[in-house]
Amino acid sequence: MFKHIPGKWISTGKTEIAEAVLFAEDFLHKELGGHKGGKTTLREFAEDFFAKSDPYNIRQRDKQYGRIFEETHYLKANGYLRNYILPRFGAYNLTGITSLAIENWFLNLYKKNGDPLSNDTKNRILQTLTYILEEARRRGFVEDNESSKVHKTTVHNERREVFTPDELKIMFPHSDSELLKIWKTNFWATYFLILKDTGFRPGEIAALKISNYYPFMHGLYSTNSVNYASRQLKGIKTSHIGKTYKVGLLTEQTERFLNALIEKRKKERAEFLFQIDGRFIAPTTSNKYFKNNAPLTVNLKGRTQYCLRHSFETDIAGKVENKVVAELMAYTKFNPTYDHRTPETILRELQPVRELLESR
Repeated sequence: MFKHIPGKWISTGKTEIAEAVLFAEDFLHKELGGHKGGKTTLREFAEDFFAKSDPYNIRQRDKQYGRIFEETHYLKANGYLRNYILPRFGAYNLTGITSLAIENWFLNLYKKNGDPLSNDTKNRILQTLTYILEEARRRGFVEDNESSKVHKTTVHNERREVFTPDELKIMFPHSDSELLKIWKTNFWATYFLILKDTGFRPGEIAALKISNYYPFMHGLYSTNSVNYASRQLKGIKTSHIGKTYKVGLLTEQTERFLNALIEKRKKERAEFLFQIDGRFIAPTTSNKYFKNNAPLTVNLKGRTQYCLRHSFETDIAGKVENKVVAELMAYTKFNPTYDHRTPETILRELQPVRELLESR
């Protein structure tokens, strides 16, 4: 039934929703003329939307607006387009995609294997469709961006797990020989010691050069990270408006292992500390090694190597100013949601305040 012909039903003669919509769009196009989107399917319009050769110069306009994205951003968007959006709406004419159809599809999104998608991922898929349809609206294919009328799902920030001080002592014993029994090689022992000491992201450690070590300052300084998709160097992740560098202090034990690794790498005439066969380490590789070698007495359920980063932040929170925490973590600003201290820990740190209260 069409809005301009109320009370009259027309058979499409189709058994698939997509084909029925195409029939209805074709009917409307003949009856009312309509927009040029009435004859253009989403697949025709968006097939190469996120490709380097995209016909709408999306990358160029993003740069002009100051939206600087890495190639992984467009690769992920292209994945959402091909795996979720085109299979559902690819055969639809642009003018036939309604907010109701989008909402019904969006709320029932699942992975190909049937597992549920996280709300955050679903929102990213919806945002991808919104981005495409906004370009269709801008170019006159449709009057409204129907996707923008659909509300995103609520995303609850999950608390990241951290390792307790006792667990850290088990994973990183003070005895160098005991520590080597756990991590097996000087290479990996140094890698995880730096992660524990500095809170660096895995990609930032993977990009470290010998020249990034400042022994007289007992620390590291770097401006590089590794892009996991391309395995190429990139800048430090700071949302493009924070510090362009990353610094970290090292314990005496870490420096001992690092100095030994540097000597070995110099003999190999290597520039980078943690390359394997001339290639940068992927986070999946280091995380697999971490899980395979961490002591069995430490519960790793729901935990990865990245939890060492947040363990570091938890241990320094409250002991230094928030701006120093942000500097060491390479944040644009201090984020209180990353403070994993327990109420007991905070009360213990606040004990000196009792003296002030007593003397009021």
